[in-house]
Amino acid sequence: MTERPGDERLDRIGRALAELPPTAASPEFNSRTMARLRRAEELRSRRRRVLVPAAALAATLTLALGLSWWSPGAAPDAVTTSREEALRQARELRRDLEALRREATELELPAADDGAVFYLGGDDRIDVVLDLRPYADTAASTARTASWVPPPDRDG
Repeated sequence: MTERPGDERLDRIGRALAELPPTAASPEFNSRTMARLRRAEELRSRRRRVLVPAAALAATLTLALGLSWWSPGAAPDAVTTSREEALRQARELRRDLEALRREATELELPAADDGAVFYLGGDDRIDVVLDLRPYADTAASTARTASWVPPPDRDG
């Protein structure tokens, strides 16, 4: 068996290292190494103390979210029923909206008996009311012949 050229070089390095005098560790080496190991263990322990509850919380939230999406009675009948219920509620709300619109229209018309007091609006602190009753006697004949015309629609 022939030796390779690199083997001789490795042998020389090995012999040179073996001939070196043994080195002694510094007096603090042992205490520094042990302190470093303790810090590493404390860090792993802290990570474990945080990781375990975090993983449990994540698993609980995943389970709760999954259960909230899954409903055992979600058959096509339930979907149809809920759709019909929603349509019924929509019809009811449309009827209520129309009733409210009619009431709002009635409230905007001046009252037939006095027709001289108008609510102009307001906020939390003040209500603005226009009272034309003091002038009703002078304009009585004009008021009887005039008809009420709604204000122009500014949206359209």
